[in-house]
Order: sequence, then structure tokens, then C-alpha cells
Amino acid sequence: MKLLISGGTGLVGEEIVLDLIKKGHEVRVLTRDPKKAQNLPVLAYYWDAKSEIDEKAFDDLDVVIHLAGESISKLPWTKSQKKKILNSRVEGTNLLKNSINKLCTKPVAVVSASAVGVYGDKKDQKLTENSESGIGFLASVVKAWEASWEGLDIKHRLCIYRLGIVISRKGGFLNLFEKLFRQGVGGPIGGSQYLPWVALDDVAKAFVEASLNKSFSGVYNLCSEGPITQSELCKKVAKRTKMWSLPPVPKALVTPILGDMKELLVFSQRALPEKLVSQNFSFKYKNIDQVFDDEFSHESCRRLNAVQWVPHP
Repeated sequence: MKLLISGGTGLVGEEIVLDLIKKGHEVRVLTRDPKKAQNLPVLAYYWDAKSEIDEKAFDDLDVVIHLAGESISKLPWTKSQKKKILNSRVEGTNLLKNSINKLCTKPVAVVSASAVGVYGDKKDQKLTENSESGIGFLASVVKAWEASWEGLDIKHRLCIYRLGIVISRKGGFLNLFEKLFRQGVGGPIGGSQYLPWVALDDVAKAFVEASLNKSFSGVYNLCSEGPITQSELCKKVAKRTKMWSLPPVPKALVTPILGDMKELLVFSQRALPEKLVSQNFSFKYKNIDQVFDDEFSHESCRRLNAVQWVPHP
């Protein structure tokens, strides 16, 4: 099959690309900087999520995977940064949707990223795909993001994955937490709030499965079956880094300082992958200790820094 991925050079995108390549599929990526894709065995096409896209990327295409969006980890959340977070998702999705709708020969499926942030702060309430959305900046962003797919040609199979926190030492949340603990300043804020997590390998597996399997359609929570609290996560990271965890900081002390950024640290989402489980999707990692066993198993070794692909007949 021929698949096109926006955001294919990011942490999640690159993992999906490599998984698809290993399975023998042709992969194309949309990127603002084609040079970033030079270390991957893909065809790179230019796009500007606001208004411009190389139409050649859609030639004889089977599946579109949409991941691109401004990172929410870029701090602080100024007014301009919040605007970027929202617009990058809405404008990019609208551009892809409109480009797909114009095609004479259309892809059979579209698989898009979303986020469990849509539920807002729900304390210890168990959240399935049928749970109501919440309030807050991230919830409003995700709702607008998902709504941007409205009007996609009904011939398409649309699958939307609401991602939890992606766990990998290559980048993202765990990478940040590890750095804080190694510097001796790691610890929970509040601590009782639930963190819906998912291993990077399982994210790639789920996106590939939805791309190739016709039974995947609609909205899914893409997170593990065992969400943990922030306090539990901090204890596990402290143990793996052989450092201490600072005492919990009361939420009330940091909320006025953080503003909307508090949603990243104090909101609780006990999201569960009910729909994935009902379709017999098998997670590689059942609990976070299994992920940490793999992620920290060779912490004394150097990390792989680069990969070189060569043509092979």
C-alpha cells in the first residue's frame, strides 16, 4: 500500500514510518523541511499546514495518516503560542480534508491523531470513548481539531485516535521527567491525578492496524489499560534513575502561576481503551513497569544516534 503521513519526522511519526517500511509498504511524508526526512527511506513532499501542499503526494494513494501539530510541550503558553497550538491542528486538518475531497481517486482511509485532553479534568472518573468532553484550553483545541474532519467525503473510512501520554526515552513526557529527576528536582504536583499513558511501540502498532484493517473506524482512546497516578509515576521514575522524588507540591500553589499550562500537570484523565479492547487489539505493554524494563534496560549504554538506509534490490 501507499501511505502519506503528516508529521512523519516526529517522535510518533518516525516510529510509524519504520513499522510500515518493515512491512513492505511505500511511505510518503508531508514536511515543511524535506531535509528532515533524508535519514528515512521515504518520499518527502513539502507542505505548509496553513495553505500550501504538494499535490503530487496524493498520486495513487491508499491511506492518509495525520499527526502534525504544534507541540504542546513548548513553554510558556503565551497567547501567540496557544494560537499556534490551535491553528496548526485546525488549519492542517482542513487543508488535508479539502485536498482529499478534490481527488478523483481517493484514499480508502484516513487515520488522525487527537488527544485525551478532550475530556478535561475528570478526577478519578473512568473515561471511555462515550464519555462527555470537558472544559479547558486543551479540551477546546481537541474538540475543534476533531470537528475539522467534518465534511470529509463519506467514501472514506475515518479513524481518530485520542492519544494518552506517549512513553519513550527518545523524547516527550518521559524524557522531560527523567531529566528533572536526574537533576534532583523531580516530584509530583498534587499527585492523585491520573495520567493516561501509552508506549510508543503500541502507538505505532495501533496506527498501522487502523491503516490496514477495515474494521477500524470512528473515535478510539489510544492509551493503556492501566492508567496510573502522577505520584506512582514519579516513584517509578525515581527508582529507575536512582534518584529521590521531592515531596508533593500542592496544586493550589502552582495553579495561579501556571495559568492554562496547569492542564498539563494537574488535570486528571482516567481514560481507558474500551473500543480497542473490544476489537481485540493486543497491547505489547500491559503495565508501565514492562515499558520501563525495556526503556531503562541499557541505561549505561550509548544511545543510537543515527540510522542510514541504503537501497536494496
